[in-house]
Amino acid sequence: MGLGASAGLTLSPLPWKLLDDLSIWTQNWPWVPIPKDGKETYQQSVCTLCPGGCGITVRKIDERVVAVAGREDFPINQGRLCPLGLSGPQLLYTPVRVMSPMLKVDKGYRQISWERAMSLLTSKLRDLRADGQPEKLACLADSDQGTTPGLLKRFLTAFGSPNFFQTVSADDAWEVLTEKLSGAQFIPGYDLEETDYVMSLGCGLVEGWGSPLRTMRAHSLWKERGTQLVQIESRLSGTSAAADRWIAVKPGTEADLALGICRVLVENGIENSQPFREILRSRYATEQVAKKTGVSPSIIESLADDFKHAKRPLALCGGGQGRSPVASREFIAATVLNILAGNIDQPGGVYRNKKYDYLKWPQTELDTRARNGLKQGRLNASPEDLFQTIADSQTSPIEMLLVSGVNPCYSCLDTENVIQAVQKIPFVVSFSSYWDETAVNADLVLPNHSHLERYQDVAVYGGLTEPKMGLSVPVSRQLFDTSYTGDVVLGAAKTLGGTISNSFPWKNYETCLKSTLSGQWQALLKQGFISLPQPGRTPDKGSLRLRLPKIDAKEIQLEGNIKEYPLILISKSSMRLSSGAAGSPPFMIKAVEDTVLKKNMGLVDIHPQTAGKMGLGEDETALLTTPRGAAEVMIHLDEGTMPGMVVISQGLGHTAYGAYLADKGVNFNQLMGPVKDPLTGQNTAWGINAKLSKV
Repeated sequence: MGLGASAGLTLSPLPWKLLDDLSIWTQNWPWVPIPKDGKETYQQSVCTLCPGGCGITVRKIDERVVAVAGREDFPINQGRLCPLGLSGPQLLYTPVRVMSPMLKVDKGYRQISWERAMSLLTSKLRDLRADGQPEKLACLADSDQGTTPGLLKRFLTAFGSPNFFQTVSADDAWEVLTEKLSGAQFIPGYDLEETDYVMSLGCGLVEGWGSPLRTMRAHSLWKERGTQLVQIESRLSGTSAAADRWIAVKPGTEADLALGICRVLVENGIENSQPFREILRSRYATEQVAKKTGVSPSIIESLADDFKHAKRPLALCGGGQGRSPVASREFIAATVLNILAGNIDQPGGVYRNKKYDYLKWPQTELDTRARNGLKQGRLNASPEDLFQTIADSQTSPIEMLLVSGVNPCYSCLDTENVIQAVQKIPFVVSFSSYWDETAVNADLVLPNHSHLERYQDVAVYGGLTEPKMGLSVPVSRQLFDTSYTGDVVLGAAKTLGGTISNSFPWKNYETCLKSTLSGQWQALLKQGFISLPQPGRTPDKGSLRLRLPKIDAKEIQLEGNIKEYPLILISKSSMRLSSGAAGSPPFMIKAVEDTVLKKNMGLVDIHPQTAGKMGLGEDETALLTTPRGAAEVMIHLDEGTMPGMVVISQGLGHTAYGAYLADKGVNFNQLMGPVKDPLTGQNTAWGINAKLSKV
């Protein structure tokens, strides 16, 4: 299946006949149920497998889910659906589901009852409180938004622990950056539909950026309307190939080129330029930028001229799929371009959205032990810091860790170090629906319902000009002995009693969800989504101001001595591979190109000139080494990769999830270490120095 075929699957609504064909194809896997003839029904829900929040229509024969497609009247995806969303039935019926509570015994696991599981959980929690050390409980969740993360965070507060952590998303990063640089928190919403000129700083716009299906739909509109797309990137990605103009820059210099363009705009007297005139003149001279980026002065000037004369130009940043924290330099560069364009809160520009806090719950009750524990302060600022602290400690400062909605033993950078840290924690509880890398390192697994078996509120920002909240509803009967994570939290609180119990007045998770969304519940049930209010938004062209002393943020330095590690390793994203908490099901793995995965070996892209200097040829095996780890890879010669670079795919290299996914390729995260942004302190590592050697 080529790039065009893959784009066709995601850009167009899928006919049910094609989904029938896919269902027949997947019968090659014996664990996919083959339904008998029966009543055909359709049910609508919202996909929660990635942050995109797409509407889905589920086809059922009697009680069996047989296919999932995009919901045509849903505003985010309008009938389109990515390969991961299409694979929903495989994730529902896969044998790598955790089918009941499981307790680690020696080197294996034993099935136990929910009664026994809850008794173990609350016993461990009671011991921490009795020892006067509630702060030694920690939780890592996928977000701090939504009712389930909200219940977990509230539980830790009532228990007396400040150590709630969530995976830092792009939205979280935007809030920190906008606060530091403009004095007001917001999450940018990009009017992709109305712009007529897009300058992208490495965004994977056809690889799943933002809310993926909405972005790809906008890209189709650009082709129809003649909107120009300029991709500034160091490799010929899918987006670079689809762009009207690809500007190949040296790795990591996208922000320098953008600020160089800003300098030309300022020199040419563009509006709104006065605040930036002095600082841009002191640096980013065209010849200087050309030398650093490898882009000629004439091209820099032509880019500035095109941006200036576009009616509604828009600059975007956030590399790859745009879900990780953006580097402050890239944010600054894109924001200055948008301010110079005068497109803030304007059609075709950037809208300033704020997170909507809809968890209007009563104040959490605290007893003396809880107050004393909270006074200790949070152990670290980020999950990466937490795991590093644990790894560096002789005895783990965390006695008990709850993990919900994330798979840190795969998705955190410096994976081996994270696994060692997790193994040092005396008691780890995973709420995973699947036997992922974190579940197989947990002491107790309390499986959540799958994404097609549960209610879940889904707040979607993802670059939308009008943020949405979707409601995922159960479209399948409960297949196994699983439970809502929210119900586990509520059950533990009730058992512990006292102020902890008093802080959770709800009978069960569904009651909590309905109460929390009481004003919108019927609307959510009826149409599946609502628009999140954005009070106080008014068009005020050019009013966004950056704090100038901080505009010239420092560059992020790559880890590793260049003499020992002469190459630069970066990753690439694909709609065919899931790099999030949900592992890629067989449907996706079977569609991966043989330039990415061949005979279970992961391939790296490298320019023929660079490979030739090392005596490496197509399909040869080599050892890829970084300061953080090493792995055997296969060589793929690619003239679209800049000399001196090595590119590897994200989403491979699992060691869990069963035979269809495990031991295929290399996990990019095991070769990378976290690197903090000098302005935000968040991990914004985009690459690492590396070397290749013959095996």
